Amino acid sequence: RPGIEGNEFIPAESDWYVLVEPSYPWGAIWCYPAKDEGIIHTFPHQAYNSLGNPTLPWRSGNICLDPGVHTLGRNAYGSEPFAVHRRLRWRLERALDWLRMAAYGKLVLPDEPFERPPFPHEASPILTIAYTEDTETYARWQDIPDRSGLVDLSESMSGVIITRCFRRSSGRILWIPSWGTVVGTMTSVLRGIWLRITEPPVLPPWQAPTTWGEFRTACRYQGVNLEEMFQPLMPTLRDGRRHIALIGYPIPEFSGGPISQMRWEALLLPRVASGTKTAQGFRPNEIGQRYLDRTTVLRNDDHLEWQDAENWAVQEITTRGRFPITLTASSIAIIGAGALGSVITELLTRAGCTRLTVVDGDTVATGNLVRHTLTMDDIGTAKASALVRRLNNVTPHASLTAINNYFPPEEEADRARLQHCDIVVDCTGSDKVLFALEQFPWDNQRLFISFSLSLRARRLYCFSAVGNTFPHSAFGALIEPWITRDLDEHTGWDLPREGIGCWHPVFPARFDDIMLLAASAVKHLEATTTNRPPAPTLIVFEQLDDDGFIGMRRHVEVLDG
Repeated sequence: RPGIEGNEFIPAESDWYVLVEPSYPWGAIWCYPAKDEGIIHTFPHQAYNSLGNPTLPWRSGNICLDPGVHTLGRNAYGSEPFAVHRRLRWRLERALDWLRMAAYGKLVLPDEPFERPPFPHEASPILTIAYTEDTETYARWQDIPDRSGLVDLSESMSGVIITRCFRRSSGRILWIPSWGTVVGTMTSVLRGIWLRITEPPVLPPWQAPTTWGEFRTACRYQGVNLEEMFQPLMPTLRDGRRHIALIGYPIPEFSGGPISQMRWEALLLPRVASGTKTAQGFRPNEIGQRYLDRTTVLRNDDHLEWQDAENWAVQEITTRGRFPITLTASSIAIIGAGALGSVITELLTRAGCTRLTVVDGDTVATGNLVRHTLTMDDIGTAKASALVRRLNNVTPHASLTAINNYFPPEEEADRARLQHCDIVVDCTGSDKVLFALEQFPWDNQRLFISFSLSLRARRLYCFSAVGNTFPHSAFGALIEPWITRDLDEHTGWDLPREGIGCWHPVFPARFDDIMLLAASAVKHLEATTTNRPPAPTLIVFEQLDDDGFIGMRRHVEVLDG
């Protein structure tokens, strides 16, 4: 390999296997070190480089050559080519660059996103341990002198283990992570331990430890004595069970940047000595049990069982899409959990709005299901409670509550809960509810929004106003011409009916139209939260149809004076 000098980790020459999917030039391309004459260490931008499958001649350490690896891309590469005669060459050139950077210790450049070392997960079954850490919780850890302690964990219905409470080794509470309703009401408690070290536990160049001996060595590199950290916690573990250990270390968002959060790795501990078990020749006490552990399950060559650990902080699990903080930080009342209200509530919850109060006194009927987010399992149950129960399971941070009454609620606790809402969203399409919104004794100024649909859901009416009460007369003045227009367009047209016997008219709207207009509603809500209207405003989103859907038109009307 011209231009590549060897060092203690990268030999001057090494053998590699390149695997190409049959769909080449499409599909994946992998680049693995050979078991014979290949590199044996793990580097940044590389999968954990173990021996892997014993029947294959290559190791498991596939190197990352994707275009997103800036170290290799720089300005020398554009987008990856997919021509038959170019793609493989492009990948191999990047592999050579990867080797050069690895040999010179330059695989990680400043200001690149921080990359944690890959931890091998060879034990079966693999558990997932969820925690929540961000810049605020890191500041909290900065004020905690303890380097080890106990942690309370709960197991979810899906088998995920969730951190519930961090304690000192004495059992005293240090702090309780913030979770939503579902996690916060879990009752099962498992006991684990936590240890804090100063940086990722790695052996040079970037290899996570696989044995207790390697783990001890990695900690010694940081000036940490693993036995001393474990010692005060061992009595808690001597119950004949296996326990989870969380190994924490601070990380930056970008390489070389300021520390921004605590990262936890999860380790499934072996069963340590318990009861009267002790090393031969020792009394049945902690010293004898500690010696027995060191000579049986915690020997230097005993393998570690790393588990999956995931950060479930709000900003981590909503990186694929969330609303701005002006909306997500708000407490929102949703009045009406029908077709439109159920979809709007779900869209808000999935995009990071976790403090919602849903108000509806109706129950789920079979006919609702053609355009509602609930299911047959919810028939006969209160719409508000069923919707809240479902959406609180959408995210571990959701804290939705239900008021199973029509607006205005009579219970003082329910009325007080509404007073804490910064935004009040009406989704009922009911003049009676809007009049009640005006009569309700709101105690301060807030944003009011009313969403309603025209017949057949061809239009969405979005009325918004800021004030100490809902301006019912302003709403009527702005929407009346649109209602008249809607009725004129449907002169002689009969409403659909439901059931047999007496006339049971129902509101006509298909679910695809509900979904389309609900999405328009939340986009309007986002914009209105950021730029609140100075005067009562009606915005109408109208579907355009020319032998098929062709888009939306937006009309804006503001109340004069």
